[in-house]
Amino acid sequence: FAVQGVISILFGWYAAFTSRQDVTVLVNIVGATMLALGIVELFNLLRRAHLRETWGLALGVALIEVAVAFTLLFTNGAEPVLHLAIVAGYTVIRGVFELMIGLRAVDDSTDKFIWALTGMCGIIMGFAILNSGAQGDSIFIKYFGEYMMLYGVAELIYGEHNRDQARTLKSERKAIAKKSS
Repeated sequence: FAVQGVISILFGWYAAFTSRQDVTVLVNIVGATMLALGIVELFNLLRRAHLRETWGLALGVALIEVAVAFTLLFTNGAEPVLHLAIVAGYTVIRGVFELMIGLRAVDDSTDKFIWALTGMCGIIMGFAILNSGAQGDSIFIKYFGEYMMLYGVAELIYGEHNRDQARTLKSERKAIAKKSS
């Protein structure tokens, strides 16, 4: 989660605050970022499969991110409205995935809150991106960057929370083993 968080924050910062207006360059950067996130998600999938954890969602997310990345990279000369629709669609779909994860998280209220909040923001930002076309050709990239910064912060919080849970579980298991011996 931390790697995805850092990638997302770095991209979001660049996209939100760059003075570049060239949509072609910005779309290439979005595509490369999506490809990097997809590759990290594929490594997450391999780790989850090795640990015998569920990996179906990781596969779905990785496939969507890689598909979006290649679509953006291979349609680079197309009209900006196509890229706007692709980025908006991805953001809404990602938001729905995150909201579903949040609503299905039953044993941890922090997980539930982080995923649900990020999901709702993704859905809202996806529709904001979709409606941003009249504001200029590159403004949708800035909106997407703002969403990615939020997503990155949520990933970092979630990653740290999971690491803290793992440490707590490990210490509890040690205490139980010590009591039983």
